[in-house]
Amino acid sequence: MSLRRLGELTWFDFGYLGQIERGERAGSAEVAARCDEFLKTGGALSDLFVREDKARMHGRRAEPTPAHAEVPPETGIPPNLTSAINLGRDDMKRRGFLANSALALSAAVAWPSGYPQEQAAQGRLLTLNGPGGRLFAGSSIPAIVLPAVIDGHILAEIPDDFARSYFLRRPERSLIAGQLEGDDNHRLYAVDTRYARQRLARATTGARLLIPDAYVLDELAIGLLWAVTNLDDSLLGDDAALGDGHRQLAGFGELDRSAAGRDAVADLTPVSQAWLGSDFCARHITRHYADLRDVPVFWTCERRGEEASCWLFFTHKYAYLESSSKVTGNADAKITRAFCVPPEAVSISAAPERLLLLLTAALMESFGIRVDVCTDPEYTQVEGFVSDRSRAIVANWVESDSLWYVDVTTDRPALREFSDASGHANAHSVTRASSPPDRLREFAGYLDLDWPATTRRCAELGEYGLAGLVAPRSRLLSTAGAERACQFIGKFQQ
Repeated sequence: MSLRRLGELTWFDFGYLGQIERGERAGSAEVAARCDEFLKTGGALSDLFVREDKARMHGRRAEPTPAHAEVPPETGIPPNLTSAINLGRDDMKRRGFLANSALALSAAVAWPSGYPQEQAAQGRLLTLNGPGGRLFAGSSIPAIVLPAVIDGHILAEIPDDFARSYFLRRPERSLIAGQLEGDDNHRLYAVDTRYARQRLARATTGARLLIPDAYVLDELAIGLLWAVTNLDDSLLGDDAALGDGHRQLAGFGELDRSAAGRDAVADLTPVSQAWLGSDFCARHITRHYADLRDVPVFWTCERRGEEASCWLFFTHKYAYLESSSKVTGNADAKITRAFCVPPEAVSISAAPERLLLLLTAALMESFGIRVDVCTDPEYTQVEGFVSDRSRAIVANWVESDSLWYVDVTTDRPALREFSDASGHANAHSVTRASSPPDRLREFAGYLDLDWPATTRRCAELGEYGLAGLVAPRSRLLSTAGAERACQFIGKFQQ
C-alpha cells in the first residue's frame, strides 16, 4: 500500500496515476504543474513517493498505516479523515479499484481552470477524489472549507456575496464544508451546494450557513458520497443514450429467456449498463411472480459495496424490493434473500464500502426480508434466482458477460442446485440470529464494523435525511433506500 505525495499540498494515489497512464482520465492542472516543477530541478518522479509496507492479510482486512502521519500540518487536510477513507490494499483482481489510498482528500494547490480567480479567496478548496472499480469510473468532488463555530449546530462563516459566487451556482456536484476552529480532530461538516443555495437564497448580510452535525465527513458519509457521485455522473452523462438503449432493448421483455449482448450499448458506461441489466432483471422477476406457488427464496449476487449500492440508490430497486416483500400475499410468510460474501471480498474492501453492504442488508431487513450470508467462495458462482419447490426465475446482471441473463425453468437439476445453495446459505449463515437487529449486528461483526458507532451514525443521518449531503441529480436515483436503511439501523442505537 502506498500513499503518494507531490510537493506539500497535492496528494494522489496509484489508482489515480494508473488512470492517467491508461488514458482514462486527464491529470489535473495542479498535479501536472507540480510534476513539471519537480522535474525541472533534475529530480526523479520516484523521489516524490512516500511508500508504506503492505500488511499481511491472513484472510482478513489489512489495517492501513495511518496516512495522517505523512500529512504536513500546514495543508489543513484533516488527519483523521485521510486515515479513515484509506480504502485498503492494492488487489489486481479488483482492477486497481482499491489501489492504495483510493478515497484521498487532497488540498488543491491552485484554483482549477475555469473558475474566477477571486473565488479562491473565499475559502480553502479541497477535493474528494474517489476511485474507480468494476462499475465506478472514479469521481472528484470539489469542496470549499469555511471556518465554523458550534452553537447547537455547525455554523459556517459565509463571505460577503458568497450566495452569488460562481462556486455556489455551478451545476456540478460540490460541497460547502465547515471546520471548527480549535478542533484537534480537524473534522469537516459538509452540505451539498444545492442545499446551501436554498439556505442562502434569502440570507441577510452576516448570516451563517447552518450545517447539521450529522453531516460530518466520516467513513459512512464518505461511502455514501462515493457511491452517489459515481452513479450520478455516469447516468447523467449517458442520459440520452441510455434512454435510446432502453427503448431498443424493450422487445426482450416479452421473452422468458434472454441474454442481451453489451455490443448494442457499448458506448454506455458500466454503471449505465448495470442500470439496464438491473432494471430488466427486476421487471423479469416481477412479471413471473404469479407463477410461484410456494414461499420463494431469493439469491442475490452482490458481494461488495460497489455493486450493492445500486440497491440503495436505483429508484427501480427500491420499488422491486418493496414488491418482493409481498410476493406471497401472506403477511406471515417469511421471505429470505441470500448473499455470498467470502472473506476475500471483506479483506479487500475498506470501511466505507463495507458500510454500504451493511446498509443494503438493513434495507432488505426493513421490508421484513430475512438476510442470510454464507461465506464459502464456491457459492459466488451461483446465478441470481428466485425459486420455490416447483420452478425458478433466473435473473442476473452482476459480473455477467452480457447485460443480463434471465430464464424461467422447471428443470429438476437446476432446481436442486438452487435449493442446495439456499439451504447451505441458511445453515451456514453468519447472520443466524432470530431477530433483524441481531442478524445485522452479526453481519457488522463479520464485516469488521463497529456496531454501536454504526447505529449511532445511522440514527443521526436517518433523522436529518441524506438530501442535504448526497442529493442525486439523476432522475433514476433516489436516497429513499439509503435513508430507510439508516433509519432502520438507527432504531437499534445502543
